[in-house]
Amino acid sequence: MPKKEKLSSVARETLQVNVDTLTPVEAMQAGFGTLTREKEQDGFETLIRGGKRGEELNNANETLLLNETKSTVKEKLHAVHFVCYSAVKRGLDFVFATVFLILLAPLFVVVAIAIKLDSNGPVFFRQTRTGRYGKEFRIIKFRSMVADNDVMDTSCDDQYTRVGKFIRKTSIDELPQFINVFLGQMSFVGPRPWVTEYYSNMNEMERRRCLVRPGITGLAAAKGRNGLSIFEKIELDLEYVEKFSFVMDVKVVFLTMKQIFISEEVDAGKAGINNEIELLKNR
Repeated sequence: MPKKEKLSSVARETLQVNVDTLTPVEAMQAGFGTLTREKEQDGFETLIRGGKRGEELNNANETLLLNETKSTVKEKLHAVHFVCYSAVKRGLDFVFATVFLILLAPLFVVVAIAIKLDSNGPVFFRQTRTGRYGKEFRIIKFRSMVADNDVMDTSCDDQYTRVGKFIRKTSIDELPQFINVFLGQMSFVGPRPWVTEYYSNMNEMERRRCLVRPGITGLAAAKGRNGLSIFEKIELDLEYVEKFSFVMDVKVVFLTMKQIFISEEVDAGKAGINNEIELLKNR
């Protein structure tokens, strides 16, 4: 028979009180030699007092292994769902972009003619933006400003044309982005594609917003767009990536429709863009 350790009454009382405040593994590491099993809320068996030292070590290792396995399985399932839904979503984007481009072709012609009659310059506005995984692409919009407007020049305000003010207010200027969706550079729903200066001034966590294709609309745009701070926008974009799913996309679409019909758009303009970039640089 192994020799039992002798404890004073005070030590025993202290042991009884302290062990209840420890996690099972902490109790084992602290040298408490008596552990048993008890169910916790997460459905895994964990350890408490009453058993043999050898059983204690085995059970503690089993508990750690179960917890690690649970976490690993959860991460793998999330990764599989992420990849599978990305593929499904890309297929849906391609189909709907094709349909919309065909159906909206007459509107594209009308808007193009209006733009050409209203001001000199090209019909489309093209600009380099940051896409999925940080890869750059050229976004396409209907031109809503004068041809020589420099969006990075803050010495003067943006100069909208008469037609440009209307298509900007109604978001018609965004419709050519269906071409970007068709080409696989964008999606209908996702974090908005920003100019490249944003990405170059983000930290690694913030760049996770680029794990998915950028969208014509996104969670940040649907919840306030330019009425939010740059950090609030990024936080909402990261939430979208974390909860990436069909349900989330449907939610964003309905929130976007609500924004279009019941709220006034706050245009950040080039001054707002440059201010946001400076905030990222100087935090």
